[in-house]
Amino acid sequence: MIQLELISEGASLEQLQTALQVANEVFAQADIDPYDAFTALALVDDWGGRGVPEDSGLSERESRALDAFLYAEAAASDALRCRDGAAAMLSFREV
Repeated sequence: MIQLELISEGASLEQLQTALQVANEVFAQADIDPYDAFTALALVDDWGGRGVPEDSGLSERESRALDAFLYAEAAASDALRCRDGAAAMLSFREV
């Protein structure tokens, strides 16, 4: 089983749980599964500096999933009151 987690240096367990809840609310409002969003982000990361290939660009759903991931990560960072350069990072781990 895979579980969404939030990483932020110096944050307490309670702060991380609260910020993770905020991130999950973003995914719920967007009607996007967090793992689908993470998969879309990984796809873009795989393309790296080459850009999105013309024949295999993001579908509309993948694009929405990517946006949801970025908004969720930003919302979690805001909930933690992260300073520039110290943003929260969403990830997955096996449990």
